[in-house]
Amino acid sequence: MEKKAYHHENLRQELIDAGVKIVAQEGIRALSLRRLAAECNVSHAAPYKHFKNKDDILAALTQPVQQLFAQKLLDGLNALENSDPQERLVEMGVNYVRFMVENPEYLKFLFFTGVTGRAEPEQLSPDAAACGDPLAIFRDTAVTYLQSAGVDSKHYEYDLIAMWGLVHGLSVMRVNRNWVPAEPYPEAVRTILRDRVAFL
Repeated sequence: MEKKAYHHENLRQELIDAGVKIVAQEGIRALSLRRLAAECNVSHAAPYKHFKNKDDILAALTQPVQQLFAQKLLDGLNALENSDPQERLVEMGVNYVRFMVENPEYLKFLFFTGVTGRAEPEQLSPDAAACGDPLAIFRDTAVTYLQSAGVDSKHYEYDLIAMWGLVHGLSVMRVNRNWVPAEPYPEAVRTILRDRVAFL
């Protein structure tokens, strides 16, 4: 089939969506501008109107995925703006799992491809500047809860890792269907986070 010569209304977004799927399913090595062109049925030159090279497209892929993830976390927090810190933390955890379950390709893309960097200890510090990324949102909400519970700040780093590991593990287990709760999974996650976990 002859490739289209750049008639797509939003080719940049199509290229990004195709790139996320390729990386999630096949890994970073499978990604190239030529492959993206083929996936979007456009000429080989068309992607170069939007991206200079592979590194450029990888940077472009990461940003919208992280923004969508961050917005999902914020939506739950905004709905509970006046609630106590524990309820806000629980709901954020539920939304973390929900986002990953609803978007399994994003789970793979963000955490199993090497696209995003590792979390350094200073990123988990309560003194770190919030920059609107998912980890910062998670950290700030968790620290507010720990402060309200009177937890000594020297324990924050490991407590944050434990919280993150819990919701991340639940996400992976649900996506892989290692865990199939009898009730709707958001309610099961909410029960686990509210009734089975304490950092006191």
